[in-house]
Amino acid sequence: MNPIRRVLPETDFAEHYRRHMRRVGYRPKPSSEWDAKAPALNRREGGESRYIRALLAAIDWPQNGTLLDVGCGTGALALAAAGRCRHVYCLDYSPVMLQTLEQNARAAGIANYSTFLLDKNADWPQVPHCDTVVCSRAGLDHDLAALFAKLSKHAAKQVYFSQIVGGRFDLPEISALLGRDREAFPDYILSANILYEMGYDPEIRFIRSEGRWAHCESWQDFQAAATAQYGSLNDGETAALHDWYQNNHHRLTPDYCGMKWALLSWQTA
Repeated sequence: MNPIRRVLPETDFAEHYRRHMRRVGYRPKPSSEWDAKAPALNRREGGESRYIRALLAAIDWPQNGTLLDVGCGTGALALAAAGRCRHVYCLDYSPVMLQTLEQNARAAGIANYSTFLLDKNADWPQVPHCDTVVCSRAGLDHDLAALFAKLSKHAAKQVYFSQIVGGRFDLPEISALLGRDREAFPDYILSANILYEMGYDPEIRFIRSEGRWAHCESWQDFQAAATAQYGSLNDGETAALHDWYQNNHHRLTPDYCGMKWALLSWQTA
């Protein structure tokens, strides 16, 4: 790897990122919260989604290579990639996510995989180095430079890291309506600058996904999506949300609700 470089001589972008995450009050979700989300996530990601297909197409697959999927969830990416790899290693800190992945693997007849019940910020002495490391939609962290260093250390050839463009997972219009608006997380361009500072020259591509709101076909679907996004809603918030839905449900299309992801990739060898 090249020595440390600076985009701006007076700016440490890794520290800028850490300060931003402290300012927005970032706290990682406990594994129990992801345990509870596993069934709905598995239903939503059943089959190869538009996002998964685009990510699979973007990866430069080494022949007979190995893959480490960090934050693998219910296995939407890992199991879809199993046919392209000698072995897939799946890492997540939610036991229910990994149990669901194993059920999906059995149903699909996939056996060339291993699971690790680990937090991405824990030590990984038992996790092997792989040709390719992917951290897909699982990269929120208090210290991105440290995470990038860990991903790169475990990648014999390449890393792929996806991040939401604009730093927001919500619909700003709905957040403002509910009085739940908040500062966005850091955008992908800051991540690219951190990688540059670390001596890497990342490639950047973009992937679009439908987003949870685009799957709302009824008021009940929309209310459930809002609760998943914001937590419990009081009567006034529910009434305001219902009025919005009555007047705007026709706008809940992938174009309006879709999410844009930046896929950053870099070579480690």
